[in-house]
Amino acid sequence: MAKRTAIIDIGSNSARLVIFERTSRFGFHLISEQKSKVRIGEGAYAKGGNLQPIGIERAYLA
Repeated sequence: MAKRTAIIDIGSNSARLVIFERTSRFGFHLISEQKSKVRIGEGAYAKGGNLQPIGIERAYLA
């Protein structure tokens, strides 16, 4: 059975999930890709650099 690998990337504006399946020693095939705008950093600079609850909630729901 081919090995699958998932990668989660959470940035200040978006969260992305990609799933790859290993096809050979150096080859991979993209199985799935999801991207959501979460704006986790929204309002952080105005509030002393701290993440705000609304941005954290959007990232959690994504």
